[in-house]
Amino acid sequence: MRRMYLPLLLAVVLLFPMPIMAAQARHHIQDYDIVLGVESMELATVAINALNGYNLESFVTLTGAHPDATFRRRVDSWAFRQVQDMLRYMGVIISETEAVMYFGQEITDLEARLTINSQEIERLSQMMEASDSLEVLILLSDRIGRLAEQRDGILGRRNQLLVQTSNPVINIHLIQLFEDECEPDPEEEEVPPTFLARIGGSFMTSMRWTGTVLGNILMGLAFASAPLVLLAIVGVPVVMLVLRLRKSNVKTEETK
Repeated sequence: MRRMYLPLLLAVVLLFPMPIMAAQARHHIQDYDIVLGVESMELATVAINALNGYNLESFVTLTGAHPDATFRRRVDSWAFRQVQDMLRYMGVIISETEAVMYFGQEITDLEARLTINSQEIERLSQMMEASDSLEVLILLSDRIGRLAEQRDGILGRRNQLLVQTSNPVINIHLIQLFEDECEPDPEEEEVPPTFLARIGGSFMTSMRWTGTVLGNILMGLAFASAPLVLLAIVGVPVVMLVLRLRKSNVKTEETK
């Protein structure tokens, strides 16, 4: 189980707040859910409230065996990944999920319908100004009223999507753990090797590497010397025979 760095993270958040940057247009709803086990509910609550963004909802319970808290927080899109990484270091991650839904096409369609609706209302308004017939005025007024009602519905839906897609939403659930639950399991904790163990490991690795290299060199020499050995086996007797023949010829000439 990983150690938690909540006090250090709280100090970083308070001393170095995230700068404000211009938000870019978004067309998707992004939700991130994370469940954390923390050492101190009070420190975790302060740290979360100091992060980028603002709370849409928040519930904190400090009583019971395991105090818990829930935050639904909207953050700036540019700071989403930074806030996500900071949350992961606040405590033990019990679970986390992320969902993204794209609404760009629907927003485009709604804006096109608003444009058409406004143009029709303007055209009917011009017709009312030019008409002297009471019956025509009543019909046009009724039609404009229905169009205005449709426009309000379209405008409400578009504005709702623009708000929802403006910035991501992070759902945070905190559970306070006991001290023994926060400490890493001795059986799972990896003990770093000592200095002598590292030296011994390096020496053994070097010896194995040296043995491999020498073995490859000897194999190469054996492969390269095989033709020379065969040549020596065949060539030496021939040379010896030639020398003997020469020597016998010399002796024969001397006797003559």
